[in-house]
Amino acid sequence: INISDCPDLGPVLFALAAAKHGGVFTGTHRLKIKESDRGAAMAGELAKFGVRVQAEENRVTVLPGGITAPTEELDGHNDHRIVMALAVLLTVLGGEITGAEAVAKSFPDFFERLSALGVEVVKQ
Repeated sequence: INISDCPDLGPVLFALAAAKHGGVFTGTHRLKIKESDRGAAMAGELAKFGVRVQAEENRVTVLPGGITAPTEELDGHNDHRIVMALAVLLTVLGGEITGAEAVAKSFPDFFERLSALGVEVVKQ
């Protein structure tokens, strides 16, 4: 999928690819100039789920394979889109995200809405 026209969808699409059968995303060069280097950030965080990701200059490849619950705390990288993408995975696998308050930038009631859907959300 070429995401050059919608780079903000990158993190959640990478999370979806990790949960399913992998994926190849092109047009990712703009991900480096967001609140974090979103390709590298997601590669590092998805590794905590046992998912291998190759983040290159203009391509991110999420390799197919099993995804497991993270064995360590996730880092939100002070990036609202990273936090929301990781939170979606945690609705299925469980875990914790530090820096989750970053969602306030674009979606302040994100966790309240997840909770309204029946997802257990615990704020620390």
